[in-house]
Amino acid sequence: MRRILYIFPLLIAAVASAAFSPHGDGVTPRRDVETADDSVSPETMFRLSARYERGDDSIPADSARAMQLLYGAAEKGYLPACSYLGYRLLRLGHNKEGLEWIERAAVAGDAKAQSNLGFLLTEGKIVRRDYEKAAFWLRKGAESGSATAASMLGDLYRDGSGVPRDSAAAEECYMAAVDAGLADAAYKLEDMMSAKWASLPCDSQLALALYFYSGRAPGVAIPILERLAADGDDVSARAAALLGDAYTRALGVRYDHELSLMYYWKSAELGYAPAQFVVGELLEIFPDALDSLTLNPPSADELMRRAADGGINSAKEATEALFSPVGTTAPDSDTSAVSH
Repeated sequence: MRRILYIFPLLIAAVASAAFSPHGDGVTPRRDVETADDSVSPETMFRLSARYERGDDSIPADSARAMQLLYGAAEKGYLPACSYLGYRLLRLGHNKEGLEWIERAAVAGDAKAQSNLGFLLTEGKIVRRDYEKAAFWLRKGAESGSATAASMLGDLYRDGSGVPRDSAAAEECYMAAVDAGLADAAYKLEDMMSAKWASLPCDSQLALALYFYSGRAPGVAIPILERLAADGDDVSARAAALLGDAYTRALGVRYDHELSLMYYWKSAELGYAPAQFVVGELLEIFPDALDSLTLNPPSADELMRRAADGGINSAKEATEALFSPVGTTAPDSDTSAVSH
């Protein structure tokens, strides 16, 4: 079973260690700098604060000025500033005020603050652990579009913490997180659903693998593709070609030219036209490329003719065919984790 990597954004990860800040409670954030001109928008103040915090070619780093501008933006009600100010205060060990700013942003609808508040309530270091309240805020964050909140809410449903244990609800939350670009949620799904996925019809498994492989979480797709490629049907041929692509582009696996060629050749032998075109192109440059894989390798022209007979006459057509949807779009929730 793949080891799940619980990867949180920097903001959340840093909050986890806030209680152990070396500054302690003896450090007071600078608020005594001259306030910014009221005509400056809070968004501009927030962006300028970030520049002072990190420094750049035109502005030297100035933590006091950065904090002053951050306070100014937050006090004008700019929610990203409220949320980040809460984080900064927690980092300085000012837990009470930091929580107040995060809660203020969360109540006002900031997705990141809602996610962070849910995390803090789940973690139980800076504030008392309360899974029910955590579920409330994570649900709010997920509804506001936070992928991290959706993933953490999935954890609560998976484990039955603060909410009834519900694998279908956990699956839905994880898929929402994956759709929003959080690859970590895909590995949680794999850990929870791999046995179910293996029992799906082959075309449904291929649709699932293609969904994860196409930019979301290629590593989750690899075991599915390897299982499918072991057979000898049309699904196997396309799965093998996708594995060839994966080893060529180092998506979900390490780059390996020999394995890439092996899988592309297997696919081509099974009659998959896109793979025949790819191998044919390779043979045009390296005529002996297949010598280690077969005693009677075809010529480049022969493979190109086969590919053309299958409707593939260019690299673009081969790529489009390889990544085209499998039958219908992703299977529904009764047969697959791909459900919306």
